[in-house]
Amino acid sequence: CMHPVGVLWGFRTKEELQKNGAKTLIEKPQELLALI
Repeated sequence: CMHPVGVLWGFRTKEELQKNGAKTLIEKPQELLALI
């Protein structure tokens, strides 16, 4: 099962990421480690 993750350091807004299915949003690359 895949869990969509959006990163807030890119060029899309938080709202756009959520609208397109991101279930989790992270602000720093280090936060990704806690998700895997």
